[in-house]
Amino acid sequence: MLTFTDTYTYTPRYQELDFWQEDQLLFDIETTGLSAKYNTIYLIGCAYHKGRKITLLQYLAETPAEESEVLEAFLELCKDFQGLLSFNGIRFDERFILDRCQKLQIPTDALPDQHFDIYKACRGMKSILNLPSYRQKTIESFLGIHREDKYSGGELISVYQSYCNEPDDEALTLLKLHNYEDVAGMVEILPILSYAHLKDMQIRITDLSLSSYTDYQGIQNQELTFTASTSFRLPAPLRLHTDDYYIILEDDSIKGTISLYHEKMYHFLPDVKSYVYLPEEDMVIPKELASHIAKEKKQKATPATCYIAKVDTYLMVPDALECSDDIYFFARAYKDKKSFIPYQKSYVDETFIARYIFCLLN
Repeated sequence: MLTFTDTYTYTPRYQELDFWQEDQLLFDIETTGLSAKYNTIYLIGCAYHKGRKITLLQYLAETPAEESEVLEAFLELCKDFQGLLSFNGIRFDERFILDRCQKLQIPTDALPDQHFDIYKACRGMKSILNLPSYRQKTIESFLGIHREDKYSGGELISVYQSYCNEPDDEALTLLKLHNYEDVAGMVEILPILSYAHLKDMQIRITDLSLSSYTDYQGIQNQELTFTASTSFRLPAPLRLHTDDYYIILEDDSIKGTISLYHEKMYHFLPDVKSYVYLPEEDMVIPKELASHIAKEKKQKATPATCYIAKVDTYLMVPDALECSDDIYFFARAYKDKKSFIPYQKSYVDETFIARYIFCLLN
């Protein structure tokens, strides 16, 4: 077995080391395939830190027969740590290690019980991050991180097999570099976890205005334009957009637009049995007021016809946004999932928009 050690001082680009506890061992494995039943672990890379000083270790099996030495060296190191830190390690790396140790009859008592998986955390933020995939290299690209290694783990299996048959420095360099950059790169992508803390972000609106624009159909529309400052800085810009809003979070600021709609919408009343629907007027009135109206001109109100219709300027509101009790919610149609409120300049102020953005982010 070969052991490689590299110690270096890390200069954070963001707040990387705030997300990595000193009692957590960061690790990544390289295998000859995806099945622990038929394949082996040939390389384990791991890292730990004391302040900004990082130590990165790599244990390489020069032949499959040295796999047990690699596992034992890793487990011996684990004794000094309370938790593990990985990328997709709960589902793959840790499971693979446990299965190989069982096959080789190596005790795994030293493996820490706590395990934080960066990949799993990123998947939990899909609705915010909206990345094309959640592979490590995709996250590196999102954060503006670029690596020298151009190979995937699968592509290096044949390189390792060739190395076992005929060791050479070029193959060894390729094997080490890929694992090294996976481990070192894991440190660099830790700022991705900051997006999970958007729920703690404090937002202060610094500018809010109403503006008009003409859409591609030549129709005049209105929108709210805003800028805001935030309580912490994000490592990379984030864009959230739908037909109803466009928001850009960059560094410690937010800017964007929120669409307003001038059209007819409906406020649906809950107590259907208390109303009568008048088709000709397209409206409902209380039952006690409908006794004098001819039968052919009135109908029993249904959930879909029991509404108050109003032409007004509306603002879409997120479900989680709390509004004043005297504000009615409207919809474009019965059972439409989107809710709207009439736009009121006195109500839709800086405090309201700050809460509005907070709800969209969470």
